[in-house]
Amino acid sequence: MKKSMLARCLAATLALASSITAGAAGTEGQTSRAPERESTLWRFGAEKNVATSAVPGDAVFGNAFMTLRTEGNHGAAITALWVRNTQYIDQDGRGRLMQMAVFLGGNGECVNPTEAGSDLPKDIGTQSTLLFAQLDGSTFRSAVHPAYWYFDPDLTPDPPANPPPPCPVDVPPSRVSQDLMEKTVEIGVEGDDRLGRHVGRYTMQEEIFERYYAEMPTTYLNQNFWKLTRFDPVTRESRVYPAFDSEHDPGGPASESNVPAILSTCDGKHAYGMWSPFEAEGGDFAYRVHMFDFSEHGWSNSAKLSVTRGWGSGGPNPLEVTTYFTAGTIDEVKASLARIYSMYPTDVPRQWPPTGVIPPGTEPTVSCDILGIPTGTAIDLRAFDITSADISTGNKARLSALSNNGTVLNQKWQIDTRWGEWTSDRVTDLLGLPSIRSFSHGPDPAGIPTEWALDSTGTALFSRKYTASTYSWSTWKATTVSGLGISGVHTIRSFDHEGPDAALGARHRQTVVSNDGRTIYFRITTNNVWGPWHSVLVSAQGIPGLTAVRSFSMGVTPSGLVRQDMLSNDGRLVYFRVYHGTAWGPWNTTVVADLKVPDYL
Repeated sequence: MKKSMLARCLAATLALASSITAGAAGTEGQTSRAPERESTLWRFGAEKNVATSAVPGDAVFGNAFMTLRTEGNHGAAITALWVRNTQYIDQDGRGRLMQMAVFLGGNGECVNPTEAGSDLPKDIGTQSTLLFAQLDGSTFRSAVHPAYWYFDPDLTPDPPANPPPPCPVDVPPSRVSQDLMEKTVEIGVEGDDRLGRHVGRYTMQEEIFERYYAEMPTTYLNQNFWKLTRFDPVTRESRVYPAFDSEHDPGGPASESNVPAILSTCDGKHAYGMWSPFEAEGGDFAYRVHMFDFSEHGWSNSAKLSVTRGWGSGGPNPLEVTTYFTAGTIDEVKASLARIYSMYPTDVPRQWPPTGVIPPGTEPTVSCDILGIPTGTAIDLRAFDITSADISTGNKARLSALSNNGTVLNQKWQIDTRWGEWTSDRVTDLLGLPSIRSFSHGPDPAGIPTEWALDSTGTALFSRKYTASTYSWSTWKATTVSGLGISGVHTIRSFDHEGPDAALGARHRQTVVSNDGRTIYFRITTNNVWGPWHSVLVSAQGIPGLTAVRSFSMGVTPSGLVRQDMLSNDGRLVYFRVYHGTAWGPWNTTVVADLKVPDYL
């Protein structure tokens, strides 16, 4: 790209930055300032003491077509992107989201300042230091000292969620880098409601590296975005590539190219793409795609699209990248990419990945064997379960809602002290069974995380155990319901396992709902040995008119409350109560339709 083209591309950002002067305040909330320094893109003012002026960094902004959310507890990174009531961003952890990350000195994640924060348990917070945050209409600006993804574990009594890999150098001795990571994000740019602009800048201040690799930005999309299309915005040629698992197969040339990439649902109704005019500005530039099948770890799957620049030596400081991102149907995304390219053409020769090309209409089913976009919101469920946090869930609580036909398991994960968005998996992909009656998760008496699934007949119980040293689950093993030892009970509606928690103490509890839904059986451990089964009628729970339920569950919420849930006999109401110190509170109700659980055909 000619320099005059680059100047045109940055002109709008420069104009936006001119309003950020010493003492400036956003139109929606206060503004904090970073120290004064030279910058062609940002002027933050002259205040030196940013510690007393930092603001939370939470914001929601956009237009009638696209809405973004940022969260200060994630370094003001983008944690949600909504288009047509569909949330695109993978929110499962600070390593995902839509954010910037830099890998310094060729050391990979071992020296990896990350905008959203470090690899620590959720309740610790971002660790990145928020220096500045300002919302002005549909434009958001922020600056942070980014946390290192891995750092010296002696700095905290809380271990990282995942241990660092073998590193060629010592991990950083501090939690937070003193480098400066800044961004301006605007929605509805260049006359296109579907188009957003992300202008990122990274300045090395702690130690200058000439060798580094930067993602500016990277966007993790939820597991429904599993179809990879590469698109030439000049010729409008597009090629579809098979899905791949980046943990086991890097994807070869298909994962890395200077041909813009689009990730979409299988039907193309929801898609996301990025393009950057800096593709002609030097460095190892690529539109990189990673796809992660985390099913063996029990984590949600994810697909990642990044604009990247890297240098083996002589990398610039600071590094600046402007990236345009767009969402909508795949045809709308292609149109927006072609339009923005026509405004700032680079004339770079495209280097199509040479392998894995699939002729249109002949994509293998495995590449897109994903649920796609839900047809609506479920009004009834087959079973409902709350899971306490443990090492297998990344120390996050989890909520599970089984579809009424037992074929789709919907789950949402803890994000700090609240629930994230729903994700969905086919039961057959998880278990190899077409459907189940219930699903539960909890530690066995020996403390080993265990998952249980009751088959569709209600007579067989499948279980698997988690091995922390390998971050993997065992194969599913089947036992009979009769083997539980409940006299005269061979078929049940649901099975639940919980403990330890504030209500149980160090004990464990298993709960079974009878086949007619009228009786609840339960047993509790003493010194890690199961006691006898007890029973209680549903009608004895003191809920007027309630004589039968579909499922029973007990677990700990993201805010730390112990809760019991019962799903009504028609699957349309959830009855719940919370444990308060020494006793259970009254039963309350939630309408299943208000839970916004996705519904699939």
